[in-house]
Amino acid sequence: MASEIIVQTLKGPTSGANANKVIIPSGQTLDVSAGTVLPSSGQIVQMVTSTIPNSPAVTSTSTTYADTGHSATITPTSTSSTIYIQLLTTVEIAQDLNQALRIKLFRDSTEIFYSSNILYTGAASQDLVGVAYGFTKIDSPSSTSAITYKTQLAMREATSSGQYNKQEAVLVLMEIAG
Repeated sequence: MASEIIVQTLKGPTSGANANKVIIPSGQTLDVSAGTVLPSSGQIVQMVTSTIPNSPAVTSTSTTYADTGHSATITPTSTSSTIYIQLLTTVEIAQDLNQALRIKLFRDSTEIFYSSNILYTGAASQDLVGVAYGFTKIDSPSSTSAITYKTQLAMREATSSGQYNKQEAVLVLMEIAG
């Protein structure tokens, strides 16, 4: 039969080599799987990643934004948490003089980030030029409901073309305790 001790506060000794420590001995486990551990402000609570392989790349020749198919969903544990968002991808842009590709980031249906222009300014040709692209964004959704972050892609001019995810793309979401 298991024993149960009910306490409000655990405190270690105030002096000595292990002052102010509560020690779990080697070989023992503190199992908090049935409860909740409250992290300190600024600590990472959870991380969600979405990786999409480099095939097939998403191609656009339109100035209208369309989903890239790249998304990730996270459910914050507290309304005071912030979400650290990082996107790393490779895009290819047609080598038409001064052509540009644009990417937007959405929290559910709300736009929260806009890359004005990922630009190619070289000489015109039929080839595509690869550009490593990434950004970070801190979001404060004030929610404990599931949130989906996704990217959309468009060209600045309909006469050009571009591709998202020419190489492997990674979308990282980290909940940071508030």
